Amino acid sequence: MNKKHLAIAQRTAFIVSAALLSVFVIAHAQSSILPAQDLKKFEQARQQNIASTSDSPSNNSNFNTSLWNDQRVSDYHDSLEHDLGLPEAVLEIPSIDLTVPIFTGIDELTLNRAVGRVPGTARIGVPGNLALYGHRDGFFRGLKDIQIGEIIEVKTLKGSVKYKIISTHVTTPDDLSVLSDTGKDEVTLVTCYPFYFVGSAPKRFIVKAQFHSEHSLLE
Repeated sequence: MNKKHLAIAQRTAFIVSAALLSVFVIAHAQSSILPAQDLKKFEQARQQNIASTSDSPSNNSNFNTSLWNDQRVSDYHDSLEHDLGLPEAVLEIPSIDLTVPIFTGIDELTLNRAVGRVPGTARIGVPGNLALYGHRDGFFRGLKDIQIGEIIEVKTLKGSVKYKIISTHVTTPDDLSVLSDTGKDEVTLVTCYPFYFVGSAPKRFIVKAQFHSEHSLLE
């Protein structure tokens, strides 16, 4: 190959590489920030419910999906074709930059769209063991970095309840004791484990948090 042909080949390779890099950057940017329509609906309802008060919580209307599995991002997009109604509440964990709607149920549609309250556990706003399930390659990926002592918050239309994380541990899928009512006001977060396991993960990662404080927006 002469110098002229070599130069053309190098220039062509550079153009192709630049084009592929541009496609990757654009795709990553689009998947990193997705519109969270359920959070918007919840916040609008919350604002209407407290219109007579001075409290005006911020509206976090985007999900950061940079840690998500690509298929989970696609499943989230697909779930937007379904109207699940108004979220029952919103879960916030500031330390891992998580703000996600809560619906009841642990079916695939619900878990692709939000985190699900495990049926049979405490209802939102009722003392007991509120168990929330989320996908390890989606909304609950950030739990891999969670620390004891950090605060999680469950926001409802009427106020919010904060819980302090007291423990984390790994268990088996058939260990239903983590869902039991202990007589304490607590939240249990459940996801599959290991977080980056290829295929169906064999274990479960559990986060336990107990009541810390409560704030009513209607006082």
